[in-house]
Amino acid sequence: MLDLLPDWISWLAERNGTPAGLAERCLPYASGEPYPGLTGARHRPDQHARVAE
Repeated sequence: MLDLLPDWISWLAERNGTPAGLAERCLPYASGEPYPGLTGARHRPDQHARVAE
């Protein structure tokens, strides 16, 4: 199911009018990449990091 997440984000963005730049910013995280600059110990994502867009 996680493999479908990037395609699902693109599909939803097309249907609800999400700006292309915003949708593209979501794709790396949907693919499992950590949010830039928010990694904790051992280069893993910091689950307690606050992200405000």
